[in-house]
Amino acid sequence: ASIWEEIVSNGKPGATLAAYSLGSLYLDGLGVPRDQLRALDYYRISALLDYQPGQCRVGAVSMMAGADTQSNYLVENGLMWMMVAAARGYPQAIQMLPQFKQQIRIAIQNKARTKASRCIRDLPANCL
Repeated sequence: ASIWEEIVSNGKPGATLAAYSLGSLYLDGLGVPRDQLRALDYYRISALLDYQPGQCRVGAVSMMAGADTQSNYLVENGLMWMMVAAARGYPQAIQMLPQFKQQIRIAIQNKARTKASRCIRDLPANCL
């Protein structure tokens, strides 16, 4: 994983895919210790680089982590990223979004929608 981490930290060509791949390695504990927070960090990097699979994955993992910890912040940001990926036409996000929205309170959905609109308009400036 260390060579991929170097690619991501130095912004070298391939950083987007390297960040996404590192997220997957840390999420699943493949060759590295399983670390959901580190996985989220790497997925978020790929999402900020406008990689739709990364946007979808950071959305799904954030929402699941938020549900596990009862963190509205994680759920809201996860939903925001899922909305961004869906708005950018990523098929998996389009398919998953309605299922996630059924489980999330309207107030959180509204906050996530507002954040997603700003993020879509100004990626990556308003996506954190």
